[in-house]
Amino acid sequence: MPNQEEKACRQCRRAGSRCDGYRVEESVTFRDQTTETLGKVSFASHANLPSGNQDVLVRPKLYQQAKVHPSQDQSSHYPWFRLAITPEDQALHFFFHHYVVPESGRSPTHPDCHGIIYKRAIEPGYLANLINAVGLAGLAYSKNAPMLVDSARQAFSRALRGICAVLVDPTEAASDQMLVAVMLLALYETVTLHPTADLSPWSRHVDGALALMQLRRAGQLRNRIGRSIFLHLRTEILIDCLQRGLKVPEVLIDLMVEARRNETEQEAPAALLADIVVNVCAAMPLTEKYVTDERTLSSRVSRLLSIDTDLEDWAQMLPAEYGYEARTKTSDLGEAELFMGRAVRVLLYVKHSL
Repeated sequence: MPNQEEKACRQCRRAGSRCDGYRVEESVTFRDQTTETLGKVSFASHANLPSGNQDVLVRPKLYQQAKVHPSQDQSSHYPWFRLAITPEDQALHFFFHHYVVPESGRSPTHPDCHGIIYKRAIEPGYLANLINAVGLAGLAYSKNAPMLVDSARQAFSRALRGICAVLVDPTEAASDQMLVAVMLLALYETVTLHPTADLSPWSRHVDGALALMQLRRAGQLRNRIGRSIFLHLRTEILIDCLQRGLKVPEVLIDLMVEARRNETEQEAPAALLADIVVNVCAAMPLTEKYVTDERTLSSRVSRLLSIDTDLEDWAQMLPAEYGYEARTKTSDLGEAELFMGRAVRVLLYVKHSL
């Protein structure tokens, strides 16, 4: 407080500055410049973002987005909601919105391993770079923003360098984080795949994941995280075998048998379908061979029909939440929806007809 004898405060006296004492309340004017400041920040940020990015209002959290009552006007009550966020933060939101299902009400066919492992990756590193790369790539295509494609490639390159640097450590190579990273490598190739390109980059990452699974052995199935990662990779490898017309590797079949011993009721439908897909992959190479012998031909047709019967039986025993409703759409084929559970049977018919 100002000294009673001299109308000056101690701080000004120590600094040797002139001080007329504290101003009275009536002489102080407070101005609300929030709107003006936010407008300047928003303009500067929008100049560096592709068109449409300003629609994202809040920085995403892991597993959930900010929830606001519909009747509230966010921008009027909380002006900081109008702040534009960086492309990296938008990429993080895009990744978790499209590729990670919330822990509560998790879909039985969508493991939560991405989010769980990401929560462990609190330090910048290859996993964070990969998540950034996948999110930026997806955001680039959804927003038609080529500049984000370059940012995604840079993040992907940083991630690859980080992975190569730690793969020399056997412990790190067999870690949950590394296996999830390989899954994200394959996901990145899927998101950025050109329509005229082949699937070889994606297939190489799937092969790498299989090698890491073999290194981890059956121990990976004894905890929830490792099991969730395995279930996701099982799908990736089976799809790869279907696409390339290859038999399923024995190491995966052995792990699938091991996984069935402790499977939950929720996992059972997908596990049974995986077993059927193994039989499909084993039968597919036979359809490529020209056969004239009637007995051999009859045997192969019977085998394919048996697989088809297994698929029909599997569809009949599915829980209600797996059901779907057929609807006629007048829009273009590109907007049509596909029930993925039928994809295996469709592919089987295509191969058989050829």
